[in-house]
Amino acid sequence: MSTMIAIAWTAIAVLGAPIAGLVARRPLVARKKPRALIYAGTAANLIAIGGITAVIDIYRGSKTISALGWTMSLSQLVAWSVGLTVVSVLISCCVFVLRRNLNRPPSAIVMSLLPETIREQAMFLILCFLVGLVEEFLFRGFAFFTLTAFPGRNCSPRRSSQPPLLCSTEFKTPSELVARLSSAFC
Repeated sequence: MSTMIAIAWTAIAVLGAPIAGLVARRPLVARKKPRALIYAGTAANLIAIGGITAVIDIYRGSKTISALGWTMSLSQLVAWSVGLTVVSVLISCCVFVLRRNLNRPPSAIVMSLLPETIREQAMFLILCFLVGLVEEFLFRGFAFFTLTAFPGRNCSPRRSSQPPLLCSTEFKTPSELVARLSSAFC
C-alpha cells in the first residue's frame, strides 16, 4: 500500500508540476497579485509539498531522509558554487544578448516576477533556496527511490545503495559528474 501511495505521489509531482505551471501562468500575465504574495504562496506550496513527501517517506522507512547528507568539504563547496555561478551568469548574459539581437525581449511573465525592492529580493532568495531543497528532496531523492523500487525494474546506483543528496565528494570535476550520471542509468 505504501509503495502505491509513493508511486501515485511521484506521478502527481512529476506530471502535475508542469501542468500546474501552465495553469498558473494566466494570473501572472494579468499581474493581479503583488510579487510578495506570489513568493509567499509559492513558498507555502513548496513547504506543503516537501512536508507531504517527508510524511510519505517516513511511512515507507525514511530512505530519502536517511540519504540526506553533507559530504562535500567547504573548499569544494566554494569552488563548485563560484564555478557554477560564473557559468550561470555567462549563460544568462549570452541569452540576453541573443534575445536582444533577435529582437525577442524576455517574457512579460518573467519580468513581472523579478524582485524590485529589498524585501522582495530577500523573499525571492529564500524562495530560490526552498525550490532547490524541495526539488532535490522530491525528484533526486524520493522519486529516485520510488521509481528504482518499482516492481520489475533492476536499476540501482553502481557505487552505493543510496544516492548522495545535496552534495557529494564522489566527483570533484564536471567530467567526473558526467561520468557518474552516465553510469547511473541502466
